Amino acid sequence: MSRNYDRVLDWYREDRFTADDLARATGLSERAQRELLKLGVLQPIPQAKTKKRLVSARMVKRAAIVAPLSRCGLSLKVAGKIVFAAPSIEDLSFEIFDPLQTDPASVERRFFDPQTSPEISAAPPMGIQILNGTYVRLRLGEVDSGFAFGRLTQDGTDFIAWSPRVSDEHSPAERGGPPDRKSTLSTFRAELATKSQRAAAERARQRPSSTVFVDVGLSLVVTLRRLLRVDRAVTTREKAST
Repeated sequence: MSRNYDRVLDWYREDRFTADDLARATGLSERAQRELLKLGVLQPIPQAKTKKRLVSARMVKRAAIVAPLSRCGLSLKVAGKIVFAAPSIEDLSFEIFDPLQTDPASVERRFFDPQTSPEISAAPPMGIQILNGTYVRLRLGEVDSGFAFGRLTQDGTDFIAWSPRVSDEHSPAERGGPPDRKSTLSTFRAELATKSQRAAAERARQRPSSTVFVDVGLSLVVTLRRLLRVDRAVTTREKAST
């Protein structure tokens, strides 16, 4: 990798990104960012009110998954809630798909090499799946060991998390971030899924009539490459879709 890229990595290591940085990487406009901030899905870095709003790399990564979900036709409110409530996504993927891997020769570090393609088709698929326009589940690996963790309302205007699958054991505060997860999750609609709902979700998994899938790893890599200026910024057309 070039010396210039090493300087960019030094900038990334500072973990302070502006609204413009976030828009360039994800295509989410400032209006969209403000909506996600109001929901509590994104949280700014605490600082003086007179200063520009800044977010951490963790928030950029959340937005990296919200943006493609919203481009699938979901509202920002629904997409944001799904990503925020998704169990294990941050713990399993946010460190794996990051340019600051300790081993420069690792496969993960090469995802961000300017001389390579962002495609990571060799990696096992891990992502968020919506079946039959209703059931929201994780897909983990080729064996697909994921599970449903919530559903969309009938009119598609809200997401309802299924307890007790949604866990707040590993809050961002424990990882050095703002103590937002438990308090924010408490504001989302939740229910204890019934056996019939679980069974319906499993039938949908086995024989879906429609499927929406967002590859979390690929979304993170593409977004971070744009943030680091390895690849071009999001186009005007892509921004318009969010």
